[in-house]
Amino acid sequence: MADLNGRRTSRGGERAQIMLVAAFVLAVTFIALAVMLNSVIYTENLATRGEDAHGSEAIAYRADMAAGTERLIEHVNENQTGESYDDHVANLTTSIAAMDNGTAPIVATGGTRTKVSVMSVTRGTRIGQFNTARNFTDVGATTDWELANSIEGTRAFRINITDSSQLVEEDLISFLGGGIDPFTVRVDDGTDDWAVRIYEDDTTDNVIVDVEGAGECEVGENPEIDLTAGTINGEPCGPLSFGDGVSTPYSLRYEQADQIQGNFSLVVDSTSFTSSHYSADEDTPFADDQAIYAATIRVLHESADHVYATDAEAIPGENDA
Repeated sequence: MADLNGRRTSRGGERAQIMLVAAFVLAVTFIALAVMLNSVIYTENLATRGEDAHGSEAIAYRADMAAGTERLIEHVNENQTGESYDDHVANLTTSIAAMDNGTAPIVATGGTRTKVSVMSVTRGTRIGQFNTARNFTDVGATTDWELANSIEGTRAFRINITDSSQLVEEDLISFLGGGIDPFTVRVDDGTDDWAVRIYEDDTTDNVIVDVEGAGECEVGENPEIDLTAGTINGEPCGPLSFGDGVSTPYSLRYEQADQIQGNFSLVVDSTSFTSSHYSADEDTPFADDQAIYAATIRVLHESADHVYATDAEAIPGENDA
């Protein structure tokens, strides 16, 4: 993980920068190789079919380019923290061009010309905390606090509980007041809200993920919860439909954030937040508003008997809300 402060010493910083660039080039190379392999498979499997096959091949190529772009967005956000937003966009654009240059010659062997270019990029904020032994309070130990507001979308919102014994036990919760409130994630548009409460079953020590008004899921200790994908430890949790019934823009907040221990991360389509809740130390909550939330690419797939040109939106975790 790159230094969030973006500080560099003259020689140590140069070495770190070289290593970072090398890692980035390798990542682009691996993505291009994966896309090329898929393209070869598509070409070989579809070359002997009718004209409908060309449409299938073009659609598959579009999906491949969008998936590759999503991986590049994640790489830029996670490995080039501390750089400006313009730098992020430039790095993404250069990387997509490299991916395009790597795949086009392979696809051309089947008589197809391809081109991928960046049409637009959406700026967002990457929020997280990586210290697994800390609760979810802000840097000032505030228990009820707003992560961001004016949010148009949230993706990859993942909570990893590392010590479920720190959760409030169910028998200590008073649903009518007077007891101990559990850790809660709340989405609020000013009129409607959506909330999920996380606490511990006092009998089984299992973790309960309770979506207010929708139902609950019960799992074992120390689960990984993906709020926007609606999964716990990779398995679907039916009631967990992030922000259901809430309109955009909305705010996102933690309540009773001292009643949970672990780490979390998310990316929001917003750059509006209170900076005093955060620091540059990734062991406490941090917010990087230089991140890329999504990108729109133009994909061209053309041969002697078809021309397929369309835009594709690349949002890492596209199935997220």
